Amino acid sequence: MSERVKRICAPLLLIALVVGARVTSADASQSALDKAYAGMLYEVGRGNYSVTQYSQAILSFEQALALYRAMGDQWYEGASLFYLGLCYDSLGDHPKASDYYQQASPVFRELGDRVGEAASLARKRTEHWVQLVGGWM
Repeated sequence: MSERVKRICAPLLLIALVVGARVTSADASQSALDKAYAGMLYEVGRGNYSVTQYSQAILSFEQALALYRAMGDQWYEGASLFYLGLCYDSLGDHPKASDYYQQASPVFRELGDRVGEAASLARKRTEHWVQLVGGWM
């Protein structure tokens, strides 16, 4: 893990612990910890993506995605799917990237997030074109 990502993770983990400690109910405490942990995983994924550590970013986004789905947080579900598409796109796995963009689009549509939906659809169409012509020229 890069130093930049470590610097991002440490404060987020501390926040997760503080938030968890301040909630009194056991269920609410677990929910707050899950939300904080999912947020940390998402930010670690973004950090890894920004420093071209795509395989590590994928691991973080997949874990965050599972937590966001379990919590019913649709916006972060869509954002995680979109980032997974970007990671696979960067690794050259265009069919897998296209699949993630395809999954993100209806999530954003359901939320009324037209920018997220448009971005997902645009990336999906770009991936389709790349597959048709056999790669970037």
